[in-house]
Amino acid sequence: EDLRLTVTRSLNESYDVVLARRVFHHGRSPDLVRLLAQLNALTPVVESAPVAHQRGTPLTAAVPAAMHLLAEAVETGSTTPVELRLPAPADETARAVDHAVRHAAGVVTDVAPDPLDDRLGRPATLRVRTARATRGVLMSAASWRYGIRLALCIGIAQILVSTVAVPRSYWVALTITFVMKPDFGSVFSRALLRALGTVAGLVVAAAVLTVVPRGWADVGVILV
Repeated sequence: EDLRLTVTRSLNESYDVVLARRVFHHGRSPDLVRLLAQLNALTPVVESAPVAHQRGTPLTAAVPAAMHLLAEAVETGSTTPVELRLPAPADETARAVDHAVRHAAGVVTDVAPDPLDDRLGRPATLRVRTARATRGVLMSAASWRYGIRLALCIGIAQILVSTVAVPRSYWVALTITFVMKPDFGSVFSRALLRALGTVAGLVVAAAVLTVVPRGWADVGVILV
């Protein structure tokens, strides 16, 4: 029981750390995506452990040995395929554990390549993946939700700039599009940094323009 609680607490802390880092990361981070995928791949392993425990018969030593190898691969960042050496499962419980460990190994070390690479070749694979990606973008709920959010925000902004006279009002729509770009970054932190950066830029510009005379001297100052 204590070991199970320790593992659960460790997983919770790991998710908290990765998701917190992702909130403050303003672009797509392959490292964070990879870590999150590895954490998700542990779920079947954690779920199969109580079943194996209740069976009453100890698992073969190859299973914990395989998990130790995968842990070392995560710690070192290695993507070299790990030789699991798992015996053939003898019952449903062993089959569940075997499937969970092999799935985790496939995610951690990329030992399960896309079969399309071998069957269709690189150009055909690219076409298939492009078609799937296009179909996923057009049909996924996340894409529609993002499009509706973006349209709603730009619509509200357009109503505001139509009501209140704003010089160069097109910058409002451009800023909204930049802040709400669809990636794994935080919209809130991007909006906050955009606002702070604008204020800081205005302060610096006001200070510079009070000293530099208008004319060609502005070009050099702006370049710097």
